[in-house]
Amino acid sequence: MSDLQSMHFRKLHSLTYTDLIELERISLVPTRASDPPWGSPPNAYELLKAEIDFFIQNYIDRHGKLPTNDAIQLEACRVIFAAEARPIADEHDNPHIHGESWLRDLVMCSPDLTRQAKFGPIRTSIESRHSPLKINGENGPERFYTCVH
Repeated sequence: MSDLQSMHFRKLHSLTYTDLIELERISLVPTRASDPPWGSPPNAYELLKAEIDFFIQNYIDRHGKLPTNDAIQLEACRVIFAAEARPIADEHDNPHIHGESWLRDLVMCSPDLTRQAKFGPIRTSIESRHSPLKINGENGPERFYTCVH
């Protein structure tokens, strides 16, 4: 073990729970076990909103103008398809996969744009603000099917 590693180990080992409680007490944003990790959107709507905002910012940086409504909707479809991508192993066991989602229905209301997104390139981590496109604590495509009301 190097001197630097042993120094850090001694500091970490000497910390007590009261030190950690004091650190949390004076923190601007104390953590709670029920809070989602920072950077993880709390639901599908917030994930979609963050990704579309990221797309618009990048588009403006590259082209110097706002994207068209069709370009935004196409990107929203791509976000949903990328977020739903997962192994097919347990899809037959999950009742939410083929359920209803007002958010998904609204985004995918244009058959032409939906087809373009479905058969176009899959979003890469470079195109995404959150990589992978997921909400911590939720797995798979059902994240959009919780938006039913």
